[in-house]
Amino acid sequence: MAPQGVEHFWQGLADGFEMPLELCRAVWTPEVVASPNSRCFVAEEDGRGVATRQVTVTQQVAGVSCISTIPSHRGRGYGEPITARCVIEGLALGAPASHLQASAMGEPIYARMGFAARESRARYFSP
Repeated sequence: MAPQGVEHFWQGLADGFEMPLELCRAVWTPEVVASPNSRCFVAEEDGRGVATRQVTVTQQVAGVSCISTIPSHRGRGYGEPITARCVIEGLALGAPASHLQASAMGEPIYARMGFAARESRARYFSP
């Protein structure tokens, strides 16, 4: 990913998760973004990142993560194509299967794509 793409990835991730940009830069360093078993993707509109995904292959399974779309662009069709790109890239990296953790908002998208729920986990948040 080119440096400008990394910046757009960080900004899209920060805006999509409504978290500090500095935290995104600290966690998803250029080395992490450039990992040989991982690929980061960003959908852009008008020169800014509006949706992000990351795929990381371990033990022949592609884990799709960093699933975010900025609030103003949700429901505009970014989720499915960028997730499909992760699955395709996972296949290219040697992973015949993909998995992800879906929010309630994302579940219909992933079900339409052929993903099936295998388990459900409770999520707890501090007050």
